[in-house]
Amino acid sequence: MPVTWAANDSVALHANVGADRDFAGARTRRVSVSGEWIAHPKLTLIGERLEFAGGWTSRPGARYMLGESISVDLGAARIGPRARRVYGVGLNHDFAR
Repeated sequence: MPVTWAANDSVALHANVGADRDFAGARTRRVSVSGEWIAHPKLTLIGERLEFAGGWTSRPGARYMLGESISVDLGAARIGPRARRVYGVGLNHDFAR
Protein backbone atom coordinates (compact mmCIF):
# COMPACT_ATOMS: atom_id res chain seq x y z
CA MET A 1 0.00 0.00 0.00
CA PRO A 2 1.85 3.12 -1.19
CA VAL A 3 1.46 6.55 0.42
CA THR A 4 2.94 9.80 -0.93
CA TRP A 5 3.26 13.22 0.65
CA ALA A 6 4.34 16.15 -1.51
CA ALA A 7 6.12 18.80 0.54
CA ASN A 8 6.03 21.14 -2.48
CA ASP A 9 6.18 20.92 -6.29
CA SER A 10 9.73 19.54 -6.28
CA VAL A 11 9.96 17.34 -3.14
CA ALA A 12 7.95 14.20 -2.37
CA LEU A 13 8.22 11.50 0.31
CA HIS A 14 6.90 7.97 -0.23
CA ALA A 15 6.19 4.98 2.02
CA ASN A 16 5.21 1.51 0.87
CA VAL A 17 4.18 -1.63 2.75
CA GLY A 18 3.16 -4.77 0.96
CA ALA A 19 4.00 -8.34 0.04
CA ASP A 20 5.21 -10.28 -2.97
CA ARG A 21 4.34 -13.87 -3.74
CA ASP A 22 6.73 -16.01 -5.78
CA PHE A 23 5.80 -18.84 -8.16
CA ALA A 24 6.05 -21.41 -5.35
CA GLY A 25 3.54 -19.44 -3.26
CA ALA A 26 5.99 -18.11 -0.66
CA ARG A 27 5.31 -14.57 0.54
CA THR A 28 7.97 -11.89 1.06
CA ARG A 29 7.29 -8.71 3.01
CA ARG A 30 8.06 -5.39 1.27
CA VAL A 31 8.73 -2.22 3.25
CA SER A 32 10.32 0.97 1.93
CA VAL A 33 10.57 4.71 2.40
CA SER A 34 11.92 7.07 -0.21
CA GLY A 35 12.23 10.67 -1.22
CA GLU A 36 12.61 12.40 -4.52
CA TRP A 37 13.71 15.88 -5.46
CA ILE A 38 13.23 17.46 -8.86
CA ALA A 39 16.59 19.21 -9.08
CA HIS A 40 16.01 20.36 -12.67
CA PRO A 41 13.03 19.94 -15.03
CA LYS A 42 14.90 17.02 -16.66
CA LEU A 43 16.59 15.53 -13.56
CA THR A 44 15.06 13.93 -10.45
CA LEU A 45 17.27 12.59 -7.63
CA ILE A 46 15.88 9.65 -5.65
CA GLY A 47 16.90 8.01 -2.37
CA GLU A 48 15.26 4.88 -0.98
CA ARG A 49 15.63 2.74 2.14
CA LEU A 50 14.07 -0.68 1.71
CA GLU A 51 13.88 -4.17 3.11
CA PHE A 52 15.25 -6.51 0.45
CA ALA A 53 16.83 -9.98 0.34
CA GLY A 54 16.47 -10.49 4.09
CA GLY A 55 17.97 -7.19 5.17
CA TRP A 56 17.83 -3.43 4.86
CA THR A 57 19.59 -1.54 2.10
CA SER A 58 19.79 1.98 0.70
CA ARG A 59 19.40 2.75 -2.96
CA PRO A 60 20.31 6.14 -4.45
CA GLY A 61 19.27 6.87 -7.99
CA ALA A 62 18.38 9.40 -10.64
CA ARG A 63 15.77 9.83 -13.35
CA TYR A 64 16.61 11.81 -16.50
CA MET A 65 13.88 12.93 -18.88
CA LEU A 66 14.84 12.29 -22.51
CA GLY A 67 11.65 13.87 -23.82
CA GLU A 68 8.12 14.77 -22.75
CA SER A 69 7.14 11.17 -21.93
CA ILE A 70 10.38 9.10 -21.97
CA SER A 71 12.88 8.84 -19.11
CA VAL A 72 15.86 6.76 -18.03
CA ASP A 73 16.33 5.60 -14.41
CA LEU A 74 19.74 4.73 -12.95
CA GLY A 75 20.23 3.25 -9.49
CA ALA A 76 22.71 1.40 -7.29
CA ALA A 77 22.52 -0.54 -4.02
CA ARG A 78 24.42 -2.92 -1.75
CA ILE A 79 22.45 -5.98 -0.71
CA GLY A 80 22.86 -9.05 1.42
CA PRO A 81 25.25 -9.83 4.25
CA ARG A 82 28.27 -9.40 1.96
CA ALA A 83 27.06 -5.97 0.72
CA ARG A 84 27.09 -7.10 -2.90
CA ARG A 85 26.75 -4.18 -5.33
CA VAL A 86 23.83 -4.20 -7.74
CA TYR A 87 22.91 -1.65 -10.39
CA GLY A 88 19.70 -0.95 -12.24
CA VAL A 89 18.83 0.83 -15.47
CA GLY A 90 15.28 1.43 -16.58
CA LEU A 91 13.69 2.98 -19.66
CA ASN A 92 10.22 4.41 -19.00
CA HIS A 93 7.41 5.63 -21.24
CA ASP A 94 4.50 7.54 -19.74
CA PHE A 95 1.51 6.79 -21.99
CA ALA A 96 -0.72 9.32 -20.17
CA ARG A 97 1.16 12.34 -21.56
